[in-house]
Amino acid sequence: MSPDYGQWKPIETVPDEGNFLFYIPTERDAQDDGIYEGSRTKTGQGKILTIIGQLFDFDRGPASHWMEKPSPPEPETSTPNFVNLDRWVVYLQNKRHGDEDWKRTFCCLAENERHAREQATSNDSECWEIIRCELAPPQNFDEFLEVYGFVENAGKFACGGSIDDKSYGWETFSPDIDEVVKIANSEPGRVHTVVDGDDGRLWLTSGYHLVNRVFYIITQKPYLGPDFDIPCEDPKDFNRLDFEAFKAVDLDEDIYWAENGGYYDKQAFLDLAKGSEELAYRIYSLCEWQCPETVIDEDLREDIEDCAFPGFR
Repeated sequence: MSPDYGQWKPIETVPDEGNFLFYIPTERDAQDDGIYEGSRTKTGQGKILTIIGQLFDFDRGPASHWMEKPSPPEPETSTPNFVNLDRWVVYLQNKRHGDEDWKRTFCCLAENERHAREQATSNDSECWEIIRCELAPPQNFDEFLEVYGFVENAGKFACGGSIDDKSYGWETFSPDIDEVVKIANSEPGRVHTVVDGDDGRLWLTSGYHLVNRVFYIITQKPYLGPDFDIPCEDPKDFNRLDFEAFKAVDLDEDIYWAENGGYYDKQAFLDLAKGSEELAYRIYSLCEWQCPETVIDEDLREDIEDCAFPGFR
């Protein structure tokens, strides 16, 4: 913004080129304040063209004053706000029946325990009574960031993902780790750790940890509920391959994700099959969600023992 913004100056002092605000006294009336945006441009012949409010100046009454145009406002840089709620789980029991078949749980987002209890019994408080109410872990990674917020890492080592171009990851070395440790020691519930999971994915685990750490997240609001581990991402969705496609796949290309074993590339199946491409594909084709090693033990051990696949030893 020009340092002179906010001061009207005589029209005789207007620069030859630039964008300005112009004041035309003859245009001022009850419906118009006489202020227009305009510009001045120097032509190749050295003449000055002045356009005010999409008209040349000679098509309007003469301007008496001009002013620098203000710059647009700076973009919002604050960290995204979190939802001022927590996830609660309420355990209820039917007042007329005391056995296990007449118990239920109710989950909700609420500002505090009292509001959670009110939600749980809002429809049928006469039939159900509350046994206990407690904080519950977030259901997924997105909900965690939405409910507890995050402190933006604006430093040069910002890592992890981002929301609205604001990074939520804090590195495991200085200077990031200094801030992480300071908050972890002074404000319980605000530092949480993203780790490498056994299934090939990143997982968010509550609290400050060192083992398998990848980066940290500092929340705006502390999470003080039970410990949790939630995946930061869904597993890749792979198309099923026929034998010809299987043979054409690169050895290091992931082709399968096991629910409790992580990602497998083609080479992993060949290693299990001791190099037999036919057996590797059969193992692959029998995998639905379980580890390939489990498929071998449950479905292929007899074939292997019968030497149905001579390449397997």
